[in-house]
Amino acid sequence: FRNEISMAFIIPNDENEGIPSDNFLMRIGNVQSLDIQGVDSPTKTISGFIWTLNMFKCHAEQLCMMLSCEREGDDYPEWFCCLTAYSKLINFEDDALSRRQKFSIRVDWANDEFMESVIGFKQLIEPNTGFVRNNAITIEVRLELARSGISRMPLDPLDFSTPSRLADVTLIVEGEKLHVGKQVL
Repeated sequence: FRNEISMAFIIPNDENEGIPSDNFLMRIGNVQSLDIQGVDSPTKTISGFIWTLNMFKCHAEQLCMMLSCEREGDDYPEWFCCLTAYSKLINFEDDALSRRQKFSIRVDWANDEFMESVIGFKQLIEPNTGFVRNNAITIEVRLELARSGISRMPLDPLDFSTPSRLADVTLIVEGEKLHVGKQVL
């Protein structure tokens, strides 16, 4: 049995107008057979960053979510993105019992994924907890971009063997003098 996924999209709140954001609303069917591969959402693009949400059963017998990010285009290989993610695992019997979490996330070109446990899998599929209806769960995730940037690499290679106006420390490494700024240390 493969998991089924259906998607809907939430209209952003007026109070968050002006903040780059988007929402995932995933209904994941056949939840008992969810595995380590999980299910992926369609991508969302927020301010040039492409996001994918993956829901899966991780090794610790937990329902886990993974957010993956890529930067549009290849022009700037060294990017970063800071955001807040709000997740809500829907409780169909009582919304007050829905599992809500808030995460502050920083991803970048070298670490482009964020993973977090949402709930224990046994608790999730327990009939009386209210999270499963018609063998499906529903989770909402809202992403709000706080800031992003690009680390530009210098066009010319740096020469640490020659003193410069930025160098205020001299290191001796294997007998060679290297002139660097304290902020590098």
